[in-house]
Amino acid sequence: MNKKNVSIFLLILAISVISTSCLKKSNTFEIRKLADYVDTQIGVRGQNNPSNCVIGPQMPFGSINPSPDTKPNGKPGNTDGYDPNEEIIGFSQTHVSGTGGCGKYGNFLISPQVGLKINSYHHSSQKYDEISKAYYYAVRLKKYDIHVEFSPTHNSAIYRFTYPNTDSACILIDVVKTLNICNDYRIQAGNVTINPKNNEIAGWGRFIGGWEKQAYNIYFSAKINKSIIDFGVYKNGKLKPNSTKDSVTTENDSIGCYLKYSTSQKEQIELKIAISFVSIENATKFLEKEIPDWNFNAIKDKGSKKWDEALSSIIIDDNTATKEQLSIFYTALYHSMVMPRNRTEDNPYKTGKPYYDDQYCVWDTYRTLFPLMAIVKESFVRDNIKSFIDRYKIHGKVRDAFVAGNEGEPGNVQGGDDVDCVIADAYVKEISGVDWLKAYEVLKFNADHERLPSFIENNRGWVPDKTCQKTRNACCSKTLEFSYNDFCISQVAKGLGYEVDYKKYLNRSKNWQLLCDTVTISDGFRCFIRPKDKEGNWLPYDPKNWYTWDGPYFYEGSPWTYSYLVPHDLLKLIELTGGKEAFVKKLEHACNSGLLEIYNEPGFLAVRSFNYAGRVDLNSFYVRKIMKSFTTSGVPGNDDSGAMSSWYIFSALGFFPNAGQDIYLINGPLFKKASLQMENGKKIVINGINASSKNIYVQSALLNGKPIGKSWFTHADIKNGAEITFTMAEKPSEWAKNAQVPYSISLIH
Repeated sequence: MNKKNVSIFLLILAISVISTSCLKKSNTFEIRKLADYVDTQIGVRGQNNPSNCVIGPQMPFGSINPSPDTKPNGKPGNTDGYDPNEEIIGFSQTHVSGTGGCGKYGNFLISPQVGLKINSYHHSSQKYDEISKAYYYAVRLKKYDIHVEFSPTHNSAIYRFTYPNTDSACILIDVVKTLNICNDYRIQAGNVTINPKNNEIAGWGRFIGGWEKQAYNIYFSAKINKSIIDFGVYKNGKLKPNSTKDSVTTENDSIGCYLKYSTSQKEQIELKIAISFVSIENATKFLEKEIPDWNFNAIKDKGSKKWDEALSSIIIDDNTATKEQLSIFYTALYHSMVMPRNRTEDNPYKTGKPYYDDQYCVWDTYRTLFPLMAIVKESFVRDNIKSFIDRYKIHGKVRDAFVAGNEGEPGNVQGGDDVDCVIADAYVKEISGVDWLKAYEVLKFNADHERLPSFIENNRGWVPDKTCQKTRNACCSKTLEFSYNDFCISQVAKGLGYEVDYKKYLNRSKNWQLLCDTVTISDGFRCFIRPKDKEGNWLPYDPKNWYTWDGPYFYEGSPWTYSYLVPHDLLKLIELTGGKEAFVKKLEHACNSGLLEIYNEPGFLAVRSFNYAGRVDLNSFYVRKIMKSFTTSGVPGNDDSGAMSSWYIFSALGFFPNAGQDIYLINGPLFKKASLQMENGKKIVINGINASSKNIYVQSALLNGKPIGKSWFTHADIKNGAEITFTMAEKPSEWAKNAQVPYSISLIH
């Protein structure tokens, strides 16, 4: 090889190395320091705390969630157990995030004190110097001048108490205290044991009450880093000094233990505790594995890094973004990564399969949270479906709610069979690692057993009035959700080659039309979902009436809201409404008149349906208007296990899933650049040219450098990485007004 050829060869080699290096770098997961953008008081502060988020720290989808509990304030909600204006009664280890209803948990309350008061109302304290982060919480209890800090791992938490100079420093562990939001919680069995030789405490309880009232067992194992010398237990208000154990002998007995110390000024005592829903042995194993020593700061730093990694799945690169915007965004992403709880290592069935608990409820999370994870953490979706399959094998059913290891009671099922939507969404997006034949067994059972009885009599095809009292008696909304569930299974059946099932369920998915009333007029508009009796007679109703949890016709919504819940057949809905122009006018009126409850799950997709009528500009307008309700105080309404927060994440990124389908509806991004880092090593880069709080309208769009002429794209377009570029402006454009609209079954089949 001559010198010239050698030079050329070396040049080509250098270019190759550089190109490979750049490619490798672009596919390398980049970690930013993002955890400190999270403000866990978002969803907590505010007058009525409607978001019900938990202020205490937790790990991504972690099992334990230590958090301060306060005196009940008598106000509705506050299912997180904390009111920033009330005194702290202690720190319990289990909570649920953003939920309504009766809440859950608040187990194993730890109360550091000076002196000893058993009754939580007697040992409560005002607070100051409160610090709350995703991975750490600290507060000073004014009554005792005790500084409290704690940080969690996945199943465990470490506490550090800094005491004043006193000979009556105390730590109390209340075994039976719970949040008891609806005054229905009670303990049926349990015990507490102190091992002073090894500075250990352990206990358990069988509780009943809260959301999903079935009994559950929960266990703890704890250890102190200061020798236990003065100690005792208590039962029903009576102290038993030097006793090492006691048990619940009668339902609602009150038991606990206490440890007393002498401390010098600013002396620190550390306590570490682990929980398990299986056994004390499991809790002890978690404690030894996750917090093997007494290095509090190491656990805190490890938690910070864990959240940095999780939050780096979406990186906002926009130097014009304000600190407030970034805090709202990353707190929303944080809230999207706490429930359901990954308790695979605490699986009571010992099947070796992934095990996710506290599905509270899939009715909330299938619409936004699962689709978000399908992009940035598809293993989460895969493992949840594996958990569904395992639950079906064990219980013969997979309900919408699964809390504390209990399948939801029929009366607590909020909507349809919404695990079907999660499975179908993953199937059409080709999530890997799922046994789809076994997943189809779950879908098939739901279709032919769980929801079919509502349709059997006279082969009617709708859920009539007074037939579903055991399932929240919401006959209209159930008909809509069952129709969509049938569409979801039809898509999986088609892909698996089950042609007969495909046609059967696809036809059943059109049953929503049987309750579509095109005669009744409300505010000059028609086409509303209306109840029928068994014989098919229309029942009197007011389309503006809002129905509660107990119906009788709709669940948490009105006919105005639910009349847009046809995710698979929106073109038919547009036709029945009177065409695109009439549909747009009606939807605008609903948005402007408060008739559409856009802050609750049934209304999530409603404003996005403007895209089906060729009006992406109106989708953009109302989405940005709704986004203004997400503030440093919280989200509008309950966060619902991160469902509302996931709604915000998608909205800020500029597109939104039609969950259960391979469709993302465009609205345009808030930020100038965002990178989504996928588990397969690929990245989705979203550029928002001129994007800002004012420039909310899409003028044009590119996908991998090619123009997008329609207001939607598919998961197939982005699953192997993509670059999407939106040009934004302050005024609407004609972009995508006359373009192809997304899939809709009735006008195709």
